[in-house]
Amino acid sequence: MEHMNTTTDVLDAAEANRRLELVRPLVAEIMATTQRLKALSSNKTPDRRDDVELAIERAALEDSFRATLAALNSHGAILKDPHSGLIDFYTWRGDDIAFLCWRHGEGPLAWWHGIHEGFTARKPLDHDEVEGPAAP
Repeated sequence: MEHMNTTTDVLDAAEANRRLELVRPLVAEIMATTQRLKALSSNKTPDRRDDVELAIERAALEDSFRATLAALNSHGAILKDPHSGLIDFYTWRGDDIAFLCWRHGEGPLAWWHGIHEGFTARKPLDHDEVEGPAAP
């Protein structure tokens, strides 16, 4: 079985920001699919025909979710919250592995947190980290 929601990429902030342009539409698609799955789950109907149609739609949405998540992971991002569009990228902070953190609706990637911390522990990146090293 394939592992879902994993990546082996470890990126600096400049590379993660470049990849963010590819990731933004995937995050939006995951959020929309999640919202539709939630709506289907709350739709209880006694009609067996409707149940079959709902099951087919649910299966298609679940397949779409898995495929979009795999695409997101292929760009080095890990999904943290499909409702708010929260994702992380692995990075190094000195000798420690950490996460670069981004949420749907934000601009360029500008936050990081420790690997065992979460969104509420986000810290701002230094300007040099976001922009990459200055040209000589």
